[in-house]
Amino acid sequence: MLKLVSRDLEILREVERWRFCLSRQIYDFTSFKSKSTFYRRLKLLVDHGYLTKKRYLYGLPAIYTVTAQSYKELAIPVKNNKVSVGILEHELAVIDCYLYFKNKYELGSDDFQSERELRNEFTSSKH
Repeated sequence: MLKLVSRDLEILREVERWRFCLSRQIYDFTSFKSKSTFYRRLKLLVDHGYLTKKRYLYGLPAIYTVTAQSYKELAIPVKNNKVSVGILEHELAVIDCYLYFKNKYELGSDDFQSERELRNEFTSSKH
């Protein structure tokens, strides 16, 4: 059994917040000093069932998503984590923009809202 530490919970929260992420994006979210330590910890999270790692498109790195076990650890209701190939490129670009502005202006993750969070705030659109 893996004992989750604060950095693990930070990883799980950010991946859940953005629905899915690449490993390089997760590394930018966290405060790991060494990439090898980060990748070892990421592998442990996958091996113990907190994250899933799957390849969706040829030439694109593996995509990480949270599992039901992660939702239980984070004490939040389970949400749909379906990865649609149609929105994959857009969502990854949005995360990259978030990381760019976060680093450029030295902002915290609480200063931003993900598209997923914005959609949850508004009711479904009516045509």
